[in-house]
Amino acid sequence: MFLPCVLCLGAVGVLAIPEFLNRIPNGRLVPDPCDPGRGWATVGHSNTWGGKHALNPFGEHFKQEGFMWTRGLCMKDSDLDGMTNGVELGDPDCKWAYGQQAARGNISHPGIVCATTTVAPWLRHLLK
Repeated sequence: MFLPCVLCLGAVGVLAIPEFLNRIPNGRLVPDPCDPGRGWATVGHSNTWGGKHALNPFGEHFKQEGFMWTRGLCMKDSDLDGMTNGVELGDPDCKWAYGQQAARGNISHPGIVCATTTVAPWLRHLLK
């Protein structure tokens, strides 16, 4: 009896991450800021495996907004790279709403800046 309950609780925790990706525009398309060929499935976390206490600045702001995409969250520049979260996630006008198809463009990570993403592409190999 105890084991099935533990398994059910574990499944609830796993389902929360995919739902959060649906609550931001292009949440499933956010690239790894240091390796744009790879995705970053834990957008609000400082690492690729998530974790309750490992939030990046975007994750903290997302939490403050009740885990919802709001105009305030859209207009913030969580990672202080000079682009709003909305610009980075393909919603520069902050008009996207849950369930809508988001515009696509040059999607970038709203919570983490990697030194190699701000350097000319032909110099990036020197930083690796």
